[in-house]
Amino acid sequence: MITDPADRTNAAMLGMQKELLDAFEQASRARLSRVKSDMELWSEPATKLSTTKSVPEALRTYQKYVTQRIQMIAEDGQQLSDECQRSRIKSLG
Repeated sequence: MITDPADRTNAAMLGMQKELLDAFEQASRARLSRVKSDMELWSEPATKLSTTKSVPEALRTYQKYVTQRIQMIAEDGQQLSDECQRSRIKSLG
């Protein structure tokens, strides 16, 4: 048991720093995963667009993937909002 107030303060600060580092690490992993998903998402339409036989077919292909990317952006925004909320709650107490 730590009895010295300075030691308790240091231990508390180290604990907060570890929590913050863990949160950043988790966010970093999530971002890396999203970058990989984004690369996979756009590799397929590049192949499909190169084999399309008409403009309407190309537009449908492009629209499909743009729609998926917009959904991913919305999910990213929600995840970022959730991460900020968790960080704020941790920082307040």
